[in-house]
Amino acid sequence: MDTQKIESILKKNRHINARFASHFISAFNVWNTLLAPVLIGLGVSYLFQYKDDVTKIDNLFFLLCLMLIAIHLVFALAFNYLDKRSDTSTELAEVSNSYNNLICDIDTIKERMRISNELNATQKLVIYLSTLKLNSHIRDLMEKKKDDSFTSEQLDDFFDDFIETILSYLLKHRETLFGYESKSRYNIAFYIYNVEQDQLVVSSRHCDDRIDRKDRAWKSGFGHVGLTYLHKELKICPNINNSTELKITNSSDKINYCSFISVPILTYSEDNTENDCLGVLVLTSALPEQFSLTRDKDFLQNISSLIAIYIDVIFNIYKEMNK
Repeated sequence: MDTQKIESILKKNRHINARFASHFISAFNVWNTLLAPVLIGLGVSYLFQYKDDVTKIDNLFFLLCLMLIAIHLVFALAFNYLDKRSDTSTELAEVSNSYNNLICDIDTIKERMRISNELNATQKLVIYLSTLKLNSHIRDLMEKKKDDSFTSEQLDDFFDDFIETILSYLLKHRETLFGYESKSRYNIAFYIYNVEQDQLVVSSRHCDDRIDRKDRAWKSGFGHVGLTYLHKELKICPNINNSTELKITNSSDKINYCSFISVPILTYSEDNTENDCLGVLVLTSALPEQFSLTRDKDFLQNISSLIAIYIDVIFNIYKEMNK
């Protein structure tokens, strides 16, 4: 609805109403202060001519008197109505504002739906591409396995390429998937547990250029990476400065890693009824409340499941090679 057009119509209606009221009041004043007194005076003078014999008064005089009274009553009633009438322009303006507010609400809902649909489509796309990459890699692994031409270095290259590709999908679509912006200082990393070092080490990482990369390793139970590995459950922190579980003394870490979400890479072991944690997928942001369980949990757990399947295949090939 064109608000300016409505305001123009309302203004025009108010002007017409004001002009009508002004003309009517002017006519009423002329009648009440000039015409009515003159006609009454003439009538009184006429009556005085026949005060001795009222029978001589013409019937037309009484008819004119009735007309005078009727006109006066009409003016009086109309003036009383005009005085009590309500201007609906204000109510119409309120209706117009309510309508425009409703339109704004609808536009907001439409925008939220657009964002939700775009997020849903992007999540499905990333999962689909990751699944294709997983199938392609496993097929290549099985073919090389048949040829018995595998080396440990080749397996490492296969693994690094797969993880790098998955993280590149997350990196490319980070704005849509996680709402990253320039101030977020994105950081996406994958940690894998190194048995020999007994700690989680960086396998692949993409981060903002403003972050000073240290690629620290984490022991089980230390930091959000180690806690995720130890507890084998997803960890999310809206604002690390308010966390009671984690304490950060480094000032740059407080700035760069204000919020995070960490997802364990779990796989099933035949020798153990519990799931084994193979690594941790980590996303951090310099902004608080960057991540949401409602939006991110299922998606990242699907990604972690695909990574777990691939790692499991790699580990089985390693075991066969080292028999």
